[in-house]
Amino acid sequence: MKNSTPLMLALACALGAAAVTAIAQQMPSDPPAPGEQGAPPPKGHRDMQAMRAKHFAEMDANHDGKISKEEMLTAMEKRDAERAKKRGEFVDAMFKRLDTDGDGMLSQDEMAKAHGPGHWGDRKGQRPHMDMKPAAPAQ
Repeated sequence: MKNSTPLMLALACALGAAAVTAIAQQMPSDPPAPGEQGAPPPKGHRDMQAMRAKHFAEMDANHDGKISKEEMLTAMEKRDAERAKKRGEFVDAMFKRLDTDGDGMLSQDEMAKAHGPGHWGDRKGQRPHMDMKPAAPAQ
C-alpha cells in the first residue's frame, strides 16, 4: 500500500460512528422536556441522521443492511477517484492561469509573478501553492 493513512482514518471514522450509534441505542433516552412530547428532533439532528443513513446506503451496494469490507473499500475507492478528479481539475486550472508561456511547466519567474514581488522568496520551506486559487472557468 502506498499510503494507508487515509484508508485507516476513514475506517476508524466509520467504526467509531458505528460504535457511537450502538452505544446510543443501548442507553435509555432522557424523558422529553415539558411541551415537547412527541416533537420531532431539532433540524440539525434530522439532517445528521439522514446523512448517516445516506452514506450507509451508498456503501451497502447489495442492500442487505450490512456493509462488508469489500463494499467499504469500493466506496472509499470511488470517493478517492472523485477527489483525484477534483485535484486534477484544480491543477489544470492553476496551470492555465500560471503557465504564461504555455510550456506545461511553471518556472520560478511564473510563480513569482503569480504572487507579486518578494512573496515567493519570503516563504522558503513553506508550501506556496496553498495560497493559490484556480482561475475562473472559461465561459
